[in-house]
This record gives sequence, structure tokens and C-alpha cells, in this order.
Amino acid sequence: MAPLKASVVFLADLSRALRIPHGVDFLELASYAAGADSGGHARIRLLKDLDTELAGRHVIVVEDVVDTGLTLNYLCKTLALRDPASLAAVTLLDRPYRRLVEDLRSLGLRLEIGGELKPVEGPLSGNTYVITGTLENFTRDEAAAALEAQGAKVVNSVSGKTTGLIVGEEPGNSKLAKARKVEVPLLTEQDLVELLGG
Repeated sequence: MAPLKASVVFLADLSRALRIPHGVDFLELASYAAGADSGGHARIRLLKDLDTELAGRHVIVVEDVVDTGLTLNYLCKTLALRDPASLAAVTLLDRPYRRLVEDLRSLGLRLEIGGELKPVEGPLSGNTYVITGTLENFTRDEAAAALEAQGAKVVNSVSGKTTGLIVGEEPGNSKLAKARKVEVPLLTEQDLVELLGG
């Protein structure tokens, strides 16, 4: 979830890059004090609440800039009352030298740069797939996300280490030829559905 409006572009980029099923929701905050500047207000009110129930869900607060930390602190304490399974934050820009709220870390929030994403463990862990052509019921991104959510790795080129080439309509000739040459199994969209447990 993200506070409107500044975080929307960063949230959209993160959402496109995230390869697991997830939801997106927004809320809007405003300062009580007239003339208060952005980046953390002593008095905050909620203009638009979330539409999604948070109880039992893993929640990531997406911020564009964490400055003093006052707004994020207020937001996290408010969301924690809704009993999420976990609560974390991600920010595009962090200004720790301006931080006024040091208890953000005690709330379980880690505002850190870097750290490589660990692959998802699942029934397809250790398998590598390539997708070519147009699928009837999935976009290629949706198919890749579904495979990765099951632990598989999805790459763009066929090699001897490829587990299978998923072939849709009008497949790329070079991928098809390479798969045949190195004896990679050719899979249909129906095979994909079965791999995903459908």
C-alpha cells in the first residue's frame, strides 16, 4: 500500500517488477496544521482509508521519501492496529540524517539499501523455463510470474540447462530451433497449466 500521491509512480514500478501475486491499495494523509511542510507532520489526519482489510496479510508500505520519519511512524502504528501478519516499508529515497523518529526499526521496519531478492522456494525450484510465442490465457509476464511463484526460474534464452520451452502461437524460430538442437522438451500452454497445479 502507498500514501497518495507522491508514491504512486514508485509503487507502479515496484508492482510491475514484483513477480508474486499481490494487491495494491492507497490511503491519503493530510496535516492538521496550516502551512506545515511535507515530510512528516506532528498532527496527521486520514483523508482516504484503505479499501482492503489488512488482518492476517503481509503489508508493505511504499514511500517515495522517508525524511523525518514522523509520517511513516504514524502510518505504521495505525496499520499495526489492524493486525497484519507482517508490516514492512520500502522507500525510493531515505534521508536518515533528517530522522526524528528512531523507533521505526523497533516496529520491525528495515529501511535499507541493496540486498538481493532471494528466489521463491516451491515445487518448481531448480527448474528453468523459457516462454516463446503468444499464449491464449496468459500474457508472457503473467506466465513467468506464475512459474516464479512456484519456485521456477524464467529466462529469455534456451540452453542445455533449460527444463522446458513453453511454446505459444507464432513462437520465435531461433528459440524453437535451439530447443530442438539441445533436446529441451517443448511444452504447450496446457502443460504450463498442469505445471502450475491447474
